[in-house]
Formats: sequence, C-alpha cells, structure tokens
Amino acid sequence: MYLATMVLSLCAVCVLTMQDSGLLYIAEWALKAPVPDGWFVHLDPDGNEFFHNPDIQVSSYEHPCDETYRQHYLMAKLELQKQQQQ
Repeated sequence: MYLATMVLSLCAVCVLTMQDSGLLYIAEWALKAPVPDGWFVHLDPDGNEFFHNPDIQVSSYEHPCDETYRQHYLMAKLELQKQQQQ
C-alpha cells in the first residue's frame, strides 16, 4: 500500500506529462525515499497508510519528504523549459 500511496501522491503532485518524462527519475527517488527519522508509517481504520511523528505530534497522509521532491521537480522542470527556449 505504501508504494501505491506514493505513486498516487507523486502523480497528483507532479502531474507528470509526456514532455516531463525526462523527470521521471525524481518520481523514482521519491518512491524509494525512506521515512525520515522520527516518522512512522501506520494504517488508519480503512487500511490507508499515514505518517506520524510523535515527537512533533504531526500526522499526515502525505509522505514527510513529498514537499522536497515536489520542489525538486518544479526546479528541474523550470530548468528544462529554459533550455527548450534557447
């Protein structure tokens, strides 16, 4: 379920299109990203995975590193667009 959650999350986050296929490596990085120290994977009553960090008392259905990969994708996409305009 964790992998499926990550794939759906990343697709929703990045909206990878055919022209973005050169950025699929970022999706692979995100899919292989371990849960950071202090975070734990749990299942809700419906069987959906969520992430919890008891030290900071935060729970989320989004992987704690999603924003990092989202930003990496956006920066890489901007760089590709600059290269294509030249």
